[in-house]
Parts: sequence; C-alpha cells; structure tokens
Amino acid sequence: MIGRLLVAMAGLAICAGCANQARTRDALPTSQPSTAQAASEHAVASNDFDHLWRACEDIARDRLFTIERRDYRGGVLTTAPMISAQFFEPWRRDAITSDAINESSLASIRRTLRFEFTRHDDGTFSVVPRVLVERYSLTERRMTSAMMYRSAFKKVTATGTRETDRGVYLPGRYWYGIGNDAALEQDLAKSIRARL
Repeated sequence: MIGRLLVAMAGLAICAGCANQARTRDALPTSQPSTAQAASEHAVASNDFDHLWRACEDIARDRLFTIERRDYRGGVLTTAPMISAQFFEPWRRDAITSDAINESSLASIRRTLRFEFTRHDDGTFSVVPRVLVERYSLTERRMTSAMMYRSAFKKVTATGTRETDRGVYLPGRYWYGIGNDAALEQDLAKSIRARL
C-alpha cells in the first residue's frame, strides 16, 4: 500500500515537472542584467567557426534548451530562458551542483545560455559560454477578511500602498537576475571541447 502511494506521488511530481516546461517562456518583464557580471572566462578555441557554432547549438539542445537567437555576424547564440531542474528531475542537466538543485527546488529559478564568439587576428575563433540565472518574484496580496481570499490570485492593482501614494507602480510579478552559474559555464566549455 505504501509502495503504491510512493509510486503515485513520484508520478505526479514527474508530471508536474514536465508540465512546468510549457510555461518557461512567460510574457513577464525581466530585469535583463548584463551577462558579463561576474562570469568566469571559459574560452574554447577552434579553427572552424561553423563547427564551433554547431557544437554550441548541439550542446544547448542536449541540455533541453531551445535556441532563441542566432546572430552569426555579431557572434551571439542565445537560448530561451528555461525553468531549472528540481530534485525530482534527475534526467535534466541544467542545474548541475547540489546547491543549484536545492535553490531551484525551493524557488522558481530559470537559466539562459549565451554563447559569445570572438574572431582573433590569427584567423582562429573562440567561444565563451555564459549562464544567466534569474529568480521569479511575485508580490504578496493583502487579505483583510475571509471574503477577500478569492482575489488572492487575480490580477489586482494595488491601492493605497506607500509606493502608489507617491506615484510609483511596481510590477506584480517579474524575473530578476541573481548572477551567473560558473559551474554550468565550466561544464558547457568542457562539453564543447569534447564535441570538437
């Protein structure tokens, strides 16, 4: 009996994680911090630009990311943001350290891959993988009576707060950058070297 209950709970957890994938690209505003902040340099060099580019695309797809932007001339390859793996999703490889998995299990965290290509004077090319990590923020709603519980999850503009009295209207939900994932950047560079 207990075994069946555990299997059912694991199945529900897996379905919830897979359903979460469909909601990765929200129309929510994001803070868009610079990807250059505190990113460790893990450059991978190659003589063939096309081969290097395809290796980066393949590595991103292997980790279940969707390619969003391809700028060959500017030397930038970017993926769409993807909500990070939680503890019950061991097949995903976007959160590779135990701290990253714990963090994404306790809060809504998403990661975006960005590959920056550079052409050198000697005709060689290099790429630096960067991983932007963002956290989801949702404003709490005030409920002063039991009858207001129905509006807890509706889109309601705040009235009578200190901010709105001053003419400042904050978004109710948004993503904000919390830094870069140096461990994943290093692992991406290692995977690209192995692919080349």
